[in-house]
Amino acid sequence: MSNGRYKVLSVFLALSAWLYVQGDEVHETKLKARVAWTLPTELTTTEQLPVTVTVLVRGTRQGVRTASASAIIVPADLSDFSVGEHAVDLESMGVRGLPPGVEVLSVLPSAMRFVLDEVATRKVEVDATLVGDPAPGFEVASVTLDPAVVEVSGPRVVLADLPSIATKPIDVSGLAADTIVDVSIDPPRGVFVADDAPPRAAIRMVPQVERRVLSGVPVYVWRDYDWKPATAMIEVTVEGPAEALRQMGTEHVVAFVHLPDRPSAGSYEAAFGPAEGLRLRVLHPGIDEVEVVSVNPNRVKVVRQ
Repeated sequence: MSNGRYKVLSVFLALSAWLYVQGDEVHETKLKARVAWTLPTELTTTEQLPVTVTVLVRGTRQGVRTASASAIIVPADLSDFSVGEHAVDLESMGVRGLPPGVEVLSVLPSAMRFVLDEVATRKVEVDATLVGDPAPGFEVASVTLDPAVVEVSGPRVVLADLPSIATKPIDVSGLAADTIVDVSIDPPRGVFVADDAPPRAAIRMVPQVERRVLSGVPVYVWRDYDWKPATAMIEVTVEGPAEALRQMGTEHVVAFVHLPDRPSAGSYEAAFGPAEGLRLRVLHPGIDEVEVVSVNPNRVKVVRQ
C-alpha cells in the first residue's frame, strides 16, 4: 500500500515538472495586429493604408497563447506629417496589447511609403454597372439612377481625374419587366461617398428587337382576279420583338397589290410604301408589334389577263 502511494506521488511530481517546463519553454509565432492610423487634420492618403500587419513575437507557451487572444495594436501617429511623399518605420511605432514576457521580434512590413494629399470634395455622376442576361427575348432599354450625381471626398489629386463613379454590379439576370432596386456605390480606393442614402436604379425593359428575312412570300392582286402579278414571289424583311418573329414563317405572310379604282391601263407597277392608291401591301400576323422594313423587289408589276 505504501509503495502504491509513492508511485502516485511520483507520477504527480513528474507531471507537474513537465507542465512547468512546458510553461517556461520559449516559442516564436506570428500574430495579426491592427494598425491604428492617426492622420493629420484635412489630409488623407492617396492610397488606402493597410488595416493589419504581421507581428513576429517570442515568449513562453502560456504568454504566446495569451497574446494570440489579445487585441494587439500598432499605433501609427502621422499627425505631424505634411502634404507629400513619406516613409514610416512601423517597428519604431511600438506594439501595444502584448502580455508580459512576450517580446516583439519584427513587424511585417517593417516600413512603408505613402503620399499625403489635401482632402477635397466634388460632385460626380454615377454610372450603372450591369451583370447577367435578361429573360430570353428582352433587353435593358435604360437605367435611371436617383440620385444621378453624388458628392464624394478623397485626395485632391485623385478627385481631379475622377469623371464618374460606378455602382456595384446590378444583376439583371432573368429580368423581363421594369423594376426599381437599391444599389451600392463602388468608389475607388481612398474615395468616400458623402451621401448617406444609397441610389435607386429604375430599370426599364423592352422586348428584344430582331430582323428576319422571309423569302418566297407570294404576291396576289387584291380582289381583282382579272389581273396577275408579273413577279409571283418577293422577299420581305420584318423587324419586331424576337418572340413574335420566332413564331412567324413565310406561310404566315402574303403581299397584295392594290390597283386604282376602275383600272384602265394594261399594266401597273405597285410600289411598297404608300398608304393609299396604287400600292404593294404586306399582311402578317405580327399586328402592331412587327414592322415590314423593306421588300425586294420594291416595285411589283401587274398585268391584265
